[in-house]
Amino acid sequence: ELRDRAPQGPNSMADPDAASAALIAKLLQEENPYGEDVYGYQDDSDDEDYGRAKRKKKKKPVKPPKAPKPPKEPKPPKEPKAPKEPKRPREPTGDEEFTETGRRKRKDAGTARAKARPWDDQEEVKFREALVLYGRDWKKCAEHVGTRDARSFTSHAQKHFIKLCLQGKPLPAKVRETGDGYTLSGKPLDPNSSAAKQYGFKVDTSFTLPDGTRPAGLMTAEDAEEAEKARQAKVAETVGKLPVDFDGRFKVGTVLRKKFDEEVERDENADANQNVGAEDDDGAEKWIEGKVVDVDKDDADNPLPYSVEFDDGTFEDLAHEELEVWVEARIKHQKTKERRAWEEEMERKRSEREAEREAKLADKEQKAAEKAAEKEARQLAKVREARDRAAAEAAAAEPTEYARSRPRRETAAVGATTFRDAGGGTLELHPMRKFSPSPPGSGVPGAQPFKLTVSPAAMLVMDLHAHLCTNEVIGYLGGSWDPDTKSLTIERAFPGRGVASGMDVEMDPIAEVELKSQVEAQNMKVVGWYHSHPVFEPTPSGVDINNQLNYQRLFRDESVGVEPFVGFIVGPYDMRLPNQVSSVTAFCAQRLMKAGATEDIPFEVSYGLSDDKDVEPLTVGSMAAVVVQNKSTEGRVNPTELWRPFTTFENFKPGGGPCTKLAKLRASLCARLPAGMSKLREEEIMDGVAKTIQTSWGVDLGY
Repeated sequence: ELRDRAPQGPNSMADPDAASAALIAKLLQEENPYGEDVYGYQDDSDDEDYGRAKRKKKKKPVKPPKAPKPPKEPKPPKEPKAPKEPKRPREPTGDEEFTETGRRKRKDAGTARAKARPWDDQEEVKFREALVLYGRDWKKCAEHVGTRDARSFTSHAQKHFIKLCLQGKPLPAKVRETGDGYTLSGKPLDPNSSAAKQYGFKVDTSFTLPDGTRPAGLMTAEDAEEAEKARQAKVAETVGKLPVDFDGRFKVGTVLRKKFDEEVERDENADANQNVGAEDDDGAEKWIEGKVVDVDKDDADNPLPYSVEFDDGTFEDLAHEELEVWVEARIKHQKTKERRAWEEEMERKRSEREAEREAKLADKEQKAAEKAAEKEARQLAKVREARDRAAAEAAAAEPTEYARSRPRRETAAVGATTFRDAGGGTLELHPMRKFSPSPPGSGVPGAQPFKLTVSPAAMLVMDLHAHLCTNEVIGYLGGSWDPDTKSLTIERAFPGRGVASGMDVEMDPIAEVELKSQVEAQNMKVVGWYHSHPVFEPTPSGVDINNQLNYQRLFRDESVGVEPFVGFIVGPYDMRLPNQVSSVTAFCAQRLMKAGATEDIPFEVSYGLSDDKDVEPLTVGSMAAVVVQNKSTEGRVNPTELWRPFTTFENFKPGGGPCTKLAKLRASLCARLPAGMSKLREEEIMDGVAKTIQTSWGVDLGY
């Protein structure tokens, strides 16, 4: 249609834009016959060829500039402040030196520390007197000595306390008033500490309680090192970065916060603005802050290596443990609630790890105990096999006259009870029965057949002999028998040599002849025997009962129908002992008929002690002789070894500090000494035994 309406002509293609514009105008005219824009269309194009021109913006009239403000008058200058009055310097007292700023110098500043000199005999006497008089009041103790300061005195006291613990000696009464521990603070001595190991402590890391559990606090050297690292790591996490060197000492500049001691006289010239006597958060206690200004790294034995300067200008020497307490006090003062919550979470995780570790350790120890039981059973089988073989060889050989009369075990009769084996005895323990309460030797049926009295000298030698060996020991008891009064008296003990397997012991035949000769040489007769149960209760076994019956039959007095012969059992190292005193049992035996079979019954024998006033030189010599006799014995004890990490064990609760085997020996022997003996005499006898062990055995016990 557009082609049809387009203008035709020769010039129609000459201007195609004009033709298109004309056609569009024609179409618009047809649609709008009125010829005007009824739709109100307005051209807003910027092109001036279409619609009206763009409206120009009006320019704002230019305002005239404002007149400048007059300048302000300058303020008058401030008057200068009067200078502060300088601090009044401290007046010297004649023995003090001050720096340029008026602070007091340390007396040892700029001088090399003198080398430690040994304590002479006179100083040692005053040292012990000071401990008896003043206990742990180190300043008064140093004043009593006169030639030593408090630092030197405490260093010597720590060494002295460790040696006392190692030797089993008690602390002086005045020292025990501030703590029973063998340390400067009175706390129990840690046998794993470097100081304890330096002076001879040997820790038995295989120790277990009677119920099979491992006591808390007894650690191996590796566990102790791991625990120390964990403790240092915990402190480091608490403070962010603890200011310590690689050797564990606090660095110079470490800040602490110490509780203010009202008794300490502070410097009255101290600055009032310093933090002296500041109240704590609770408003009750007062504290003072300070910092470490010097660390003594030259003297490893110095108990007070840190020199601390407080905010009031005073100085004080502190130990590492004390400084650590006050450093942690300052840290605690600055903690936030978020920090405390974080520490509680860390502590909870640590407890979980510790519980897991203890569970693994308990499982490991249980497996080790099972293996040990299996090993012990195998060893017992070997011992029995060797014993049977030796008995067969002895039976094949022609017996001597002594061998014919020597007590022997009897084989079990037909129908014997199950606690007796084919060899005539068993290693099972048999509880002892008691005689009737009728007087001993009264002849009343069921009463004890004779009255028994034992001298302290015999008890001392028996107990000492049992302490010297981890295997069983054996010996004879010499004394007298009065058939008229039915009284048996034991005057002396004669240690012998035994053929021991670790589980039981028998007298060596040659030693038996020698002992009988020694008893007769002192106008006595053999009236008993003794042996030891090193680590278990002193209750007779089937072997012990058999030996006792053989001895009783050999020494029977037909005139009165009594067998005046008694057996003693000493239990020195039983872990269940309530204290350090060994358990000693006296017994005899009777063979009874029951249901057509024989049964061997042990009976406990009651005894009393003779009224001796002192220990005779002969007894002291016998004690020294038994020590020398056992210097090369198989199973000899190590006196510096730890017996158990506690002293008492009552109501299944351990108490007290660690106890060495030497300390156990001393305490047990002291209980055997005659009543009324002076402490000085007791210490003289015990020191004599310890010195003999040191010289004859070649071990260092600090004497």
